[in-house]
Amino acid sequence: MKKITKKQINATGIKNITLNDEGNLVILCGPKAFIRKTLKGALAVAKRNQKTLTIPFIITASTYYWSPGSNASSRRYNEDKREVEVNNFVRSMKQLLNVDVSFYYSESCNHVYKSVNYVINDHKVNLTKVKTFAAKHGITLEKE
Repeated sequence: MKKITKKQINATGIKNITLNDEGNLVILCGPKAFIRKTLKGALAVAKRNQKTLTIPFIITASTYYWSPGSNASSRRYNEDKREVEVNNFVRSMKQLLNVDVSFYYSESCNHVYKSVNYVINDHKVNLTKVKTFAAKHGITLEKE
């Protein structure tokens, strides 16, 4: 059997395929890993197990020009609504990638506050690094 090179793997454009010490291909798919001997088999497994997560709008939105609700009831409603929007995404990131996402959203009488933090292996990172980390595990993150 012909030996597979890193150049051939990089040419596929799929980031979650790596070469191990024995010359086998390792395909990372979220928390799972598959091992295949041929590039064709590795590509088939990678495409079959490809996952896509949608990043909620509030995560990437700039709230600088946003106006808070006019009364306390509407402000609390908005806070609860934003929390529900993000909750599923936070759970998925923890289960699939073991990435801790902390999300904070608050409205005062005059301002809207939002904060999002990502932690991978006890290191605080930004969304770009999270997207790269996810791609290496066969998960595509796309904006809503």
